[in-house]
Amino acid sequence: MGVRSTRSLEADGIAKSLGTLHMRIVERFPGSGLSLCCTELLETAQLTAARAASVGRPNYPLRMATALLIAAALWGVYLIGVTFGPAALAFFLHKNVEFSSAAQALDSGVNLAIVIGFAIWSMISLEAQLKRRIAIKHLHELRSHAHVVDMRQLTKDPISIQNPDDRTQSSPERNMTPFELARYLSYCTEMLSLIGKLAELYAEQTDDKQIIEAASDVEALSSNIGRKIWQKLMILNEADFKAVR
Repeated sequence: MGVRSTRSLEADGIAKSLGTLHMRIVERFPGSGLSLCCTELLETAQLTAARAASVGRPNYPLRMATALLIAAALWGVYLIGVTFGPAALAFFLHKNVEFSSAAQALDSGVNLAIVIGFAIWSMISLEAQLKRRIAIKHLHELRSHAHVVDMRQLTKDPISIQNPDDRTQSSPERNMTPFELARYLSYCTEMLSLIGKLAELYAEQTDDKQIIEAASDVEALSSNIGRKIWQKLMILNEADFKAVR
């Protein structure tokens, strides 16, 4: 039995952590928009393991089609060789053969080689293109989750909670206690961190630069939003410290 590398992420572990976080959010803020957001993220996480694995798994039907194409190309080269080869060989050996026959043989061989080479290259690159398209589509979904979390925390302003008298008629409703706000923001940072981990699962399955860059962009976005939220948490902590001092 092989030993699992400690340097690689486990999709099941990420989904389990997210499931626990989801329960905490539902218990603390039942029926909230954040709980719904986490429910949707959990559904995505449960699909991510299979999705990420498909990026690293060989596409055997496509590879078989490529192998058949190569075999057909070799058979075509053989037929052309049998048909025009003797004339071309006789021409190069300075035997009594018309130049048009030899030129026809060479032209057919060169054209066939170009077509075969392009077809084989297209089939080989098609697998990478399909995997890249699927992976980037799913990474964009994770990016959307990060933006939704950002929207959920956008109006959670610790300064406004500390100064309720400064509200205007159009100010968003803020009925959380400082403790509840701290938990809410903390849950957001955990969700963002797990979104970054889900994105990294795709990068671990491939050496495709575009997929790796897209995964890194999702991680960077999640980290940047998380840093903004931590600034709010620091303001809350400073306020609590002043209150008990």
